[in-house]
Amino acid sequence: MAYLRYYSEQLSKHLFVVGQDPPLGKAPSVDCHIYLIVGARSVLAVDAGSGKSWPFVKATAERYGFGGKPISHVLVTHGHGDHAGGLTQFENQGALTTCSAYAAEHLASPEDADVIFDADGPLWVGEFRPVVILTPGHTPGSASYRLEVDGKLCLCTGDLVQTDGGLAWCGDEGFSQEQALHSLRKLAAMPPPDMLLTGHGYVADALALLKRAIAYGESGQWVIWTKERPKMP
Repeated sequence: MAYLRYYSEQLSKHLFVVGQDPPLGKAPSVDCHIYLIVGARSVLAVDAGSGKSWPFVKATAERYGFGGKPISHVLVTHGHGDHAGGLTQFENQGALTTCSAYAAEHLASPEDADVIFDADGPLWVGEFRPVVILTPGHTPGSASYRLEVDGKLCLCTGDLVQTDGGLAWCGDEGFSQEQALHSLRKLAAMPPPDMLLTGHGYVADALALLKRAIAYGESGQWVIWTKERPKMP
């Protein structure tokens, strides 16, 4: 099966993404977006991808001049293989896996979690202080992270929602659209972020995306899918 290209992009001075273009209307891409936040002494990663994107992570770090800084932690949004399968490469370089207690028991990776949380609140992970928000729905242990980068508030939501307001893959035995809707309402009630960084894309108008997804969920327009990814109207 052919998949579309990998790419890297600088989203702001200290925020970078390594991603894979999602093939619309077909099977989901094999890799999630990996977000890299560059600090003064180290780098924070959000999700680890499937493992196939690791060379692109290293190449991005070298290209943009932070290859000498260690990746201290990986914030895992949930344990699926396209988000956690690459943890070994990160851990082999010294990174610590950080995730919810549920995700720690359901990682599609041979690695164990190093930093485990079970409630909302701030985390100290090296020089970074993201705020954890438990957002079940896609999986029972899905988590989102809020953190400020270059004066902008970023919200990393994993596969809670897609950039068209639809749902991500719905085949996990713990999937719940009711919980997903509750989690989206929870995020929408918080101060709006400047950028929403989902597991397979990102948008600048974060609040508009949250409202669109909530409207789909409340009106019964979400499509529950496990094979081909639908496109929302």
